[in-house]
Formats: sequence, C-alpha cells, structure tokens
Amino acid sequence: MSARAPESAGTAPEPVDQAAVDERPVVLLVDDEPGILAALRRLLRRSPYTVLTAADGLQALEILGHSPVTVVVADYRMPRMNGAELLLEARRLAPDTVRILLTGDADLHVVSDALNKGAIFKFLLKPWDQEGLLRTIEEAVQMHRLARENARLTRELADANSALRRLNTELAQRVEEKARELDRAVYYDALTGLPNRTLLADRLTQSIMHARRSGQHVAVLLLDVDRLKHVNDTLGHDAGDALLEALAGRLERNVRGGDTVARVNGDEFAFVLGDLADEQQVHMVANRILRDVAEPFRICGHEIYLAASIGASIFPGDGTTGPDLLRTAGVALHHAMEEGGGRFHFHAEPLNRRNQRRLTLETQLRRAVERQEFVLHYQPRVDARSGLPRGAEALLRWAHPERGLVPPGEFIPLLEETGLIVPVGEWCLHQAVEALGRFDAAGHDDLSVSVNLSPRQVADADVVDDVVAAFAALARPLPASRLELEITEGLLLRDAPAVHAKLDACHDAGVRIAIDDFGTGYSSLSYLMRFPVDVLKIDRSFVAHVSHARDAETLVKGVLSLAHGLRLTTVAEGVETHAQWSFLRMHGCEELQGYLFSRALPEADFLRYLAGDRKTVPTHGGND
Repeated sequence: MSARAPESAGTAPEPVDQAAVDERPVVLLVDDEPGILAALRRLLRRSPYTVLTAADGLQALEILGHSPVTVVVADYRMPRMNGAELLLEARRLAPDTVRILLTGDADLHVVSDALNKGAIFKFLLKPWDQEGLLRTIEEAVQMHRLARENARLTRELADANSALRRLNTELAQRVEEKARELDRAVYYDALTGLPNRTLLADRLTQSIMHARRSGQHVAVLLLDVDRLKHVNDTLGHDAGDALLEALAGRLERNVRGGDTVARVNGDEFAFVLGDLADEQQVHMVANRILRDVAEPFRICGHEIYLAASIGASIFPGDGTTGPDLLRTAGVALHHAMEEGGGRFHFHAEPLNRRNQRRLTLETQLRRAVERQEFVLHYQPRVDARSGLPRGAEALLRWAHPERGLVPPGEFIPLLEETGLIVPVGEWCLHQAVEALGRFDAAGHDDLSVSVNLSPRQVADADVVDDVVAAFAALARPLPASRLELEITEGLLLRDAPAVHAKLDACHDAGVRIAIDDFGTGYSSLSYLMRFPVDVLKIDRSFVAHVSHARDAETLVKGVLSLAHGLRLTTVAEGVETHAQWSFLRMHGCEELQGYLFSRALPEADFLRYLAGDRKTVPTHGGND
C-alpha cells in the first residue's frame, strides 16, 4: 500500500498530483462495510497502485474533488448514495476516471441502466472472482493510460499547427461536399431529387434480404405517367420539368418514410414497399397514388390533369430477386396500360398458379422427409484468440434429386408452417449427435455441435426424450455437454411453463442452451436470469458494422460485458473481415462463426477442415 493511502475507510488523503498518478495509478475503493474494504485492500496490497478508501459515496466524492483518481471500485448498496448514483456523479466530476461497480444479481436492472448512461466501465457480480477483479482493474488502468496518452497526443497535434488544422478542416469540408455532389449525381435523379435506378436496385436488394429474415413481403410498383409527352409538346420542356417535380412530391407523400420512390425513366417511377403482411396493403397504396395523381396540377398558370398506370409484383411469389420483381412488375404495368390506362394491375400470373407452386413444393417436401433427402452441413465455430475450431453449427440442407441443394430460405418456412419441422428437427438432432460420435472417433474429442430448435419443435415434440435417445444410440458414451441447442429470443418471451420445463430438463441432462440472433428480438435481461442459458450468439447484423460504426461497436461491447457479467459464453455470427475478428477478440468474445473462416461444409469436408486442410475451403458468398 502506498504511503498516500488513508489508514482507515473514509479518511481524506493528502492531495495527489497528476504526475504522481501517472507514475503510480490511484485506485479508490468505496464500500460501507469495513470488512469488504479490508478484503479489497488486502487483494491490492502487492499491486503497483496507490490505494485510497471511502466509507460511502459522499466521502468518495470529496476525495475525487481534490485528488486525481485512476479507477473507482464501488459497491452498489451503500447508505446516503448508492454505487450507481456515485459513479454517475463521478463521471461528471472526474470524467477521466474509469468506474467499476460491484453488485448482486438483484441489481442487474440498475446496472443495465448505468451501462446505458455510460456511468460504468464494467460491473462484477458478488462474490467476485479475485483474479477477475484484479484483471478488470488492470484493464481499467490500461484504458485510463491509453485515454490520457491519446488526449496528450491530441493536444500536441492540435497545438503544433493550428493553421494546418484549419486547412485540413477546409479540405475535409470540400471533400465532403464533393462526395455529396458525386453521391447525388450517381444515386439521385437530377431533376426530381428522387433515387435513380442504381439506388433503387440497392434498396430493393436490402428490402428483399430483410424480408427473407422477417418472413414479410416486399412489393415493387412501376408507375407510368400518361400524356406527359403531350405536356412537353404543348407547353414546353420547362413546364414538363416543373410538372415532374410536382408529381415527385405527390408520389413521396403517399408512402411511408422507410419506403422508396425512384425515377427510373423519363415518365416512369418505381416504388419499393417493405414489411407488408398481405396484398391488400398494396391495393390501398396503389389506389391512393392513382387518386392523388388524378388531382389537377397548377403549372405555369395552366391546370393540368394527368393519369397514371401502375403494375405491381410481390416478393417472393412474383420473384425472389430485384431484377425478377422489376421484370414482373413491368409485365403487370403493360397489362394495366393495355386496359386503357389509369389502372392498377398485379403481375399477370394468376394467384392459383402461385398456390399451385406452393402445393407442389409442400408435396416434394413431404416426399423428401420419407426419402431422407435432407443432409446436414457444418459451419465451424472457432476460438476467437487462436482461430482454431472449437465446434460447429449443424445446418439443414435439402438435396433435391433434380434441383440440387435448395436454399434454406425457400423450404424451412414451409416446414414450419406445415408442421414437418417436428420430424425433420428430430432427425437433425439424431444426425448431429451421430456426427459427434464420428468426430470423436476421428480424434476431435473436445468438439461441440449446436443444433437449431424451432419454436414448434419445442412446443410439439418431446425434446428431452429425443436428446436422451440420440445419445443412448451412440456406440460409446459421450457427455451431453458436447451438444448445444440453439433457440430464439421469441421462444423465451412466451415464458410458457411447458417450454421452461423442457429447457430445464435438457439443461439438467447436461445439454447447453444458446440464444441465437441475440439482440434482434425483444431482448430482456429478465429471461437471461429465468431460463437456463449458457451461450449468447450475437446477430450478424450487429457484427457487420463493428469495424466502422460506433453505435454498433457500443452495442456489441455492451452485450459482451453483459454476457461476461452473467458468466455466459459469447459467439459472434457472420464474421467476414479481419477487422471484425480483431475487434471481437480485443473485447473478449470467445468464439466466432462466419465466412472469414468457412462456409457450412458437408461432413467429409468438415472433417478435412478439422484435420487442418483449409486451403480448399470456400469462404465467399455470404453466411448461413
């Protein structure tokens, strides 16, 4: 202990100057229980820190008011001022100080609030792990040093040449202005300011990707303005341009903020409407647009009447890609114009043909179950530090006898809807456990395999009996902890007693429980404590932005801190770049999964991957 440290809790120390703090960091311990303070001081007695103590929050603020402090470690439950209130005030009084909160399980909602407000760096649950506490304090000190060094370098750079800084600012502004001008030239229509065909294609692709995940529909509408050429010929192109600008404003006011209106040709406009539940919504929007376009325009002193025709297509029934949807919407537009204009027409393919395709697919799926046309592929999960495989996620594939491998998004929703997911899910579970036995026989006795459970499978099947039967069928016994069951947040939010009981029974049998796509549902701390959760899988939509978006980085760091505080293992999905890998590794994520390491592989290829043959593993094309 440093000579500057007070001899008892709550005594005010001699002032410490900043130079001394830089040489020997100051750690302030705050707790109203003398025994805990003494235990913390003993833990730090051989550390290279000056240790100060305070018996409550007010005494701690007094110390912070006249002495620079590197790290504050405070208990949550204290009289007069709790630990969260103290650290929030400490952030205002001494923002450079790194703040750590000691708390119990009951206070996690308060801890979450403090994390969101930026009041604390990390929290540790009582009773704390001594090595973990020392390591956390060491990380906090290092973070403080790096922040001060960064601030010092920033000040030196700012003071070195203010004229250069102003010049850089001016140049950056010019570059930004030019970039905006270029962006508008490339992606926006010069006359109306609406997105052009290029930006429309990009937004349509994004909407389709979102619809695949959410199970919703996307509609593409093509609108052709009748008699616009007549306006140009009669009143001139200036009047025609003014009419187009006014028309663009009307079109935009008829859609939601997240939808897209684009000008794709001289008198042709396109709409992308996302998150639609049914075709009726498309009818409502299209009819509203037609009525609005039919209202008179006042242009150059003239009252002008227009009419428009609209053709529509809907994902996925009329196409599964952007070009397909634009093409089928164009066919529908052609039919609307042939009928005399001023009309709205869906894609020409009758609805019963769509239903026929769905019925055919359902029939083929039922035969696929009988003929065992399904296979499992395995996407590696690797150690974040070493990059070596620690496990795999088993992913279902349909080996169609004529079409080859059918994309999962095309048949899994239908499996869920028809209830076929229950027998197929049971088959997946048994196949994955059998594969575990083969991996074990090949010498990979530390490998785990995760299997996705659908909500319907948990509700309708006896998952516990399936797990027990799968392991009992193995030639030699394996621990159930080698199996991980992945569930979604939505299943937990149901909080049905039967779901709770089944997950508890699986967990009691040794099986690990993972929450898949964590953060994309209605995330709640409460279910993390009520249910037997072992693993959080961070959704790829957050991972994709961690190397270049501060909000995404803050969110991922918060999830990692929360998971570690609850002693949960973390797995990041969709890792595609080394920058993402570096960020996740630095912030303590344990496992990674994504195309940076490998796509999902057939079992034979996966065994070669485990054996070290990774040169021939394709890593492009997206994530499973």
